[in-house]
Amino acid sequence: GALAVLSIDEGRWHDLFDYRRDAIADGQSWRLVSAHVMHLSVAHAVLDLAGLLLVAWIFDAELTARHQVFTCLVGAATIDASLWMLHPEVDRYVGLSGLLHAWFAAGATRWLLASPHESGGDLVGRKRLWGAALLIGLAIKLALEARHEAFWLTGWSFPVVTAAHRWGGVAGCAVGALVAWFSRRDARVDAGRASRGR
Repeated sequence: GALAVLSIDEGRWHDLFDYRRDAIADGQSWRLVSAHVMHLSVAHAVLDLAGLLLVAWIFDAELTARHQVFTCLVGAATIDASLWMLHPEVDRYVGLSGLLHAWFAAGATRWLLASPHESGGDLVGRKRLWGAALLIGLAIKLALEARHEAFWLTGWSFPVVTAAHRWGGVAGCAVGALVAWFSRRDARVDAGRASRGR
């Protein structure tokens, strides 16, 4: 709800909180955080909120609240740094879609790298297949955006900064791999303790 409210007034809130390259260069660094909450229109906010609910529903069991916060922090930092250093043509950016790509990629990578120690073998096999399929689909989407922009959203009332999607996806894959590695390590430790306790 707050995202939609902040998107209504094109003046005051956007002047204060959007990612604007010139303002950030003048020291307004809070925009690197607030830009991910701001939206250009109610339609933009509703679309991102729908995506957030879908990603949360799909990967609720895979990413704990701590993992989700970590993904958000790494994703925002990666997107901001990439836009600033690699995409000087981006003067303005707002929206949650870059972080949505980070959460989606983190969850899919977590599935792809699921450990047999976490649950039954059949379930792990299905998770890995789904993780691979989702990451392939994401890679195709990002490749199409890199070549043709987000042509499926051209009828909407807001521009799409596809670079944020790409770098959010990269950040999410890294976080998902890290989460999977720690989960495998913890599973090995627990298995070792269990075997010693027999």
